[in-house]
Amino acid sequence: MEQASATTYESVEFSPLQTFDGKTVEMSIMIGYALGLGRPLGTTDFWHNDSAARVNRVRDFLEFQIKSYVNNSVYFEIQNDRERMLSELDSLLSAGLNMIGLEVINLNVQNFGLKGQK
Repeated sequence: MEQASATTYESVEFSPLQTFDGKTVEMSIMIGYALGLGRPLGTTDFWHNDSAARVNRVRDFLEFQIKSYVNNSVYFEIQNDRERMLSELDSLLSAGLNMIGLEVINLNVQNFGLKGQK
């Protein structure tokens, strides 16, 4: 029987981000990820790094993907359909993390709004 790996939780804040329609937004997420059971470790050199370097690489990946997603989105659409935003982010992040053998356990958008308006 395989033993589940520990879940790593990352809180990542993004500010400022530009939406496709020029709005400046702030956003923070909480993501939990773990080694996917039964998944290969991928073909990257990710697993040759020490633990701190792996966490930093995952964080860099998250920052790039979230920024890219927001840059290509219209503020009104993502502000008014949070479920769709969360679903699209989960799919986007899961695909990349699965390539290196990680599985998204949970994803939570903790804050999203125009910069300076909380």
